[in-house]
Amino acid sequence: MAGLGDALRQPSLRRLAPVWLCVNCIIGLWLGPTLTFLLTQKVQGTQFLAGIFADQPEQVGWLLLGYSLLFGAGVSAWSVILPRMSILRVLRINLAAMFAVCAGLFLLNHSGGQSQAVRWVIGIASAVCVMVESGFTPAALSLLAGVVGAHPGRGAAMGIYSVLLSIGAIAGSLMAAALGNRFAVDGLIYGTLAMAVVAMALLRRLQAAAGVDASA
Repeated sequence: MAGLGDALRQPSLRRLAPVWLCVNCIIGLWLGPTLTFLLTQKVQGTQFLAGIFADQPEQVGWLLLGYSLLFGAGVSAWSVILPRMSILRVLRINLAAMFAVCAGLFLLNHSGGQSQAVRWVIGIASAVCVMVESGFTPAALSLLAGVVGAHPGRGAAMGIYSVLLSIGAIAGSLMAAALGNRFAVDGLIYGTLAMAVVAMALLRRLQAAAGVDASA
């Protein structure tokens, strides 16, 4: 408890927490039940992804497995790259990749009139960007561990991470329900874009504060 209290008193942690909450909201947007519902329910409209697995709902499981493998490969790659780069720079790259993923998913969701080859190109490019954005969590955890320090309360880092993940995921799931009901799959993309914009703005404040702290 003493370690947790020391960590929560760190200004850099209080600046990092809102950025992390935004990213965890994105996790809740896509990994909650709303996405499965949208992919498996037949709907009227022009969105390619809405109801794409209505006749084969088991494909959602394969999609999530593929995403897990892709995300895991990205984290593994970042475990090699991360020690060689500034953590704040990595976070900025990860958030920039989220914008690219939003663009790719939007194009894919409105590719109903495009050829199969075009969809594959968009899908592969989006998958690469997902691997890039996967470095946010290990980078943020590294920054969090540095903030907590080497005192006996170092385990507070994972406790704080779990709390932020839970709150963000719940908020993201609620957002997905509202946006998905109104805009279908596009709603999840809009929510992701909004959270990425807010996270990028908050990260700039974190970087500015880090520069001030370093100069002091």
